Amino acid sequence: MVFALYREEYFGEKLGGLHSITPLFNYFQNLAIFKFEVEDKRFCTCNHGNLRKFPLGPLISLTTQNLTNSKGDIQISINSLFSYFSRPCPQCEEPLKTTRSVKNYPRYFFILLEICDEFNSLVSRKNFKDFGLIKLPLSLKINRQRFSLTSICYFQDIHYKVHVRYIQHPTLQLLNSNKWHHHDGASNGGSLIEINPKLEFKMREDKDLPYIVLYKH
Repeated sequence: MVFALYREEYFGEKLGGLHSITPLFNYFQNLAIFKFEVEDKRFCTCNHGNLRKFPLGPLISLTTQNLTNSKGDIQISINSLFSYFSRPCPQCEEPLKTTRSVKNYPRYFFILLEICDEFNSLVSRKNFKDFGLIKLPLSLKINRQRFSLTSICYFQDIHYKVHVRYIQHPTLQLLNSNKWHHHDGASNGGSLIEINPKLEFKMREDKDLPYIVLYKH
């Protein structure tokens, strides 16, 4: 929200516009604490193969197809991005297995649920049948590394809301609070409200879905 207000004041961008997200993550692009370092190994029986090392992040997208395959389970969806997968070999067109390993884990990582771009309102989801729930784990595990949910951003009907944890704000006498707080600039006078978030969201009944979630290592 602070970043969006900054963009509005200095660049004339409309508060809540989708374009505020892109420049924010451009700032994170060069920070190692927001990125995985991964290694992909590929080898085919026709002797075609390679080894590739590259950064992954800071914003990791889960596609609608990925969520459909996992029946809306975020843990399963993330695991599918950090395990092996197959693509046709460019040389012989047989299945080419790729094994992915993580060489370095970030301090924080963001997950974007692309389904919120495709189905941005409850009306747009009234006939949705691919899966019934989005299941958001409070604790996410990648290999043997555990991450804790610290923030959930909702963006439906062109309006942002957020749940945050571990807030540090001396003026509000919040110093690394372990409690969850909710902020919605259109209600409660813009105040932080102490309330726990939902972790399961009904696709055809709940108005708000998680759009971007933040996990902390």
